[in-house]
Amino acid sequence: MEEIAIILRKMKKYNLEITYKNGKIENLYINSKDIEKSMVQYQRNREPFDWRILYFQLILEKPPKPPKPPKPKKPKKPKS
Repeated sequence: MEEIAIILRKMKKYNLEITYKNGKIENLYINSKDIEKSMVQYQRNREPFDWRILYFQLILEKPPKPPKPPKPKKPKKPKS
């Protein structure tokens, strides 16, 4: 159960179908952790519409870069 809750809080890429009340249909791609909240924001100052999720994909976090190897030491000059 805990794993499911963690996945739900992760960023996802959504493919949405937006159908305006006048019949116009659009396709929208959006990245969001909370699609409901994002769509409330998106709907502001627009004509009324309905939307549905066609597809979503979990966006995996990039793994941290490995540390750089240490620089090789310069050889010491022999004393003459």
